Amino acid sequence: MMIVQGEGRGHMSQAIAMKEILENQGFIIDSVITGKSFSRKIPDYFFQAFQNEVVQIESPGLVLSHDLKKVLLFKTFIINLLRIPFYLRQVRLIHREYQRAQPDLILNFHEILCGFWYLFYKPDSLIVSIAHQYIYYHYRFSYPRMPFLHKLSLELVNFFTTLGSKKRLALHFFQWDKLNRNKLLVMPPLIRKQIRELKSENQHFILVYLLYPGLADDIRMLQKKFPDAEFHVFWSKDDYTENQRLRFLSFTQERFLDELQNCRIFLTTAGFEGIAESYYIGKPAGVVAVPNHPEQKVNACETELSGAGKSYSQFKDIDIQELKNLKYNNSQFRQWVDTGHELFVNELKRLLVKHYK
Repeated sequence: MMIVQGEGRGHMSQAIAMKEILENQGFIIDSVITGKSFSRKIPDYFFQAFQNEVVQIESPGLVLSHDLKKVLLFKTFIINLLRIPFYLRQVRLIHREYQRAQPDLILNFHEILCGFWYLFYKPDSLIVSIAHQYIYYHYRFSYPRMPFLHKLSLELVNFFTTLGSKKRLALHFFQWDKLNRNKLLVMPPLIRKQIRELKSENQHFILVYLLYPGLADDIRMLQKKFPDAEFHVFWSKDDYTENQRLRFLSFTQERFLDELQNCRIFLTTAGFEGIAESYYIGKPAGVVAVPNHPEQKVNACETELSGAGKSYSQFKDIDIQELKNLKYNNSQFRQWVDTGHELFVNELKRLLVKHYK
């Protein structure tokens, strides 16, 4: 059974990659639950990957400013606090699905309601939590400078998503040592087979992925700054051609992968999975953290530390020439990712044997 956070596409992509690994080893995924916030829509490719057998629940989500450019953290806290009675009804839906499926193993991809479900129902099944955010528990990790409340919000979400978990699998760019004290094991990013099999080519255009459409104005300013560059921008709205060198594209999985393997540079809001995917196939990334989005602030810093790309405060500040000249070597990262299949299977089998012996 998988329980997957649906805010952004990163955790859903990780769940698909894990599905490929487990089914290759004979595991049966009998149930998939995904949390959908009031402001987001689950993409079609996620339903297709699981043959449409996905149970949707309403889950806490981020509240955006009116211009769709930044996160309003205080408003996010207040609105989700007021919706707690509604979320408790969603927890009952999780338990109903659990009773139907009776799984041996539950994989939680950073869905906070899974923690609340454990708190109320105490299921007997083995629960393992998987997310890049769990690297925050590692002694080698350091937070970038951010307000105390931003850091607290990250730690609270991590705490609630891991309630009842026997193990926290922290996806990370680097192969750090495990921490038995925190039930933590550092693992490589989960990258889908479809991504790993892409044949990278460097054409002249720059690919952009925007988590929120309000950031499109910054791309327009960036294009004016580099008028000779061609930008293909994926966003959550319909196709729109601004001019010959600036096109906005609605997101489909096939379309995005084709553009990713052919682009010269990848610019993106600082989602972990998109950065990891571009790093694997050899595309230098220019990343921008959405304002007031502390997780993305961390991801932007990790991008520079890993060598995957450069971080910038705003899209309009990106230096295209700097990214073109970036010294770039992803060979060790690719080797780390390629060990993931064996590492995940061995660890999950070990945990299952230990839990049910």
